[in-house]
Amino acid sequence: KPYPLCNAAQVQTVIDTSALWSKHFALLADIDLTGVTGSIGNSTTPFTGTFDGRSFKLSNYTRTTSSSEVGFFGVVQGDGVINGTADGVVKNLTIQNFVVSGTNRLGALAGRALTGFVTNVKVLGGSVTGTDNQMGGLLGTSTSIVTGCTSSATVVENNGTGDVGGLIGLNSGTVSSCHATGSVTANWSSGASDIVSVGGLIGQNGATSSGPGIVEFSTASGNVVAKAQEVGGLVGTLQHASSVVRGSSCSGLVDQNDTSAYFAGGLVGRVIVGTVDDSFSSSVVDSRFERVGGLAGGMDGGLIEDSYATGSVTARVNRAGGLVGSVSATSTIRRASATGNVSSETGNTVGGLIGLCENLTLQDSYARGSASGDQNIGGLVGHATTCTITRTYAAGAVTGNSDKGR
Repeated sequence: KPYPLCNAAQVQTVIDTSALWSKHFALLADIDLTGVTGSIGNSTTPFTGTFDGRSFKLSNYTRTTSSSEVGFFGVVQGDGVINGTADGVVKNLTIQNFVVSGTNRLGALAGRALTGFVTNVKVLGGSVTGTDNQMGGLLGTSTSIVTGCTSSATVVENNGTGDVGGLIGLNSGTVSSCHATGSVTANWSSGASDIVSVGGLIGQNGATSSGPGIVEFSTASGNVVAKAQEVGGLVGTLQHASSVVRGSSCSGLVDQNDTSAYFAGGLVGRVIVGTVDDSFSSSVVDSRFERVGGLAGGMDGGLIEDSYATGSVTARVNRAGGLVGSVSATSTIRRASATGNVSSETGNTVGGLIGLCENLTLQDSYARGSASGDQNIGGLVGHATTCTITRTYAAGAVTGNSDKGR
């Protein structure tokens, strides 16, 4: 039988008593957490119990610190099985106007969620602000199963190193039927940005150290404005060969405002490896530099299939495409399309579908938007080397000073 939580004093007792962090709790009322301090669980003693919100609301929690693993929960950890022992479950909870600030591994709900279960949690408003990496509107980093969750929190990173997402900063678990509507901003005060992997839903999906990330049937609609590399409307960076984005979409503006940062994409900033399947972007993508695409800024491997982009793409320098800006390693794209217009103010290698195409197998795909730039401008591909292209077409206008054609 769970311990009932009816007021802020009881919540404060749970925070202050680590011996309770393996127990089970249930909210029996909406609770205003004004004045409550600290977090439940840390890396030494994570929360391994169950916290059932029973559709009640926690509001007005503030946690400002120079530490890491910051949120209402510091660390939630399960054993991957719900059996009453070491479950690591948070469910059926609404949190409103939470303000969380720290260095890294920050989330309104939890800084880290490890092999646990986060289900039907709603983050309404509030903010998450950090100065290092791994921060999200819901979770900073996750190897858990996250289902049916939403966040409208504002997420801001200042002079950090990346992995910033509207829902989760770094995901090496499963995210299913989740949605982020809050804005995501990454700021770098001077010089070339060191921030990498910024996304409207997930900053980095999958990692060689912590395993693949799965994102399915999820959306992001908040604007992503970043002086950073690998910036996407849904996912900043897709990493790990088994990582997948499927059945998902985004619609917010992607604005990469760094004059030396690579890779900006409507859906994914950069596909290093992994699969994008049955997904689309209607995001407008605007970059101050290069390797910019309506669906993905760049591909260094992996697969894109049954996916499309409709937003316009603008690059200030080179390698811009209606679907993918640059493909530079063995990759496959099939049954894909782009209908947005693509332009580069002073740059080269612009294509209605692909800007730069190297070692790509491209099949059953098309582009209908216009392509414009200086040189190496194509209605389908701007410049191709060792590519296999079959059953494709382009229908948009092409404008350039030299080396142009459909």
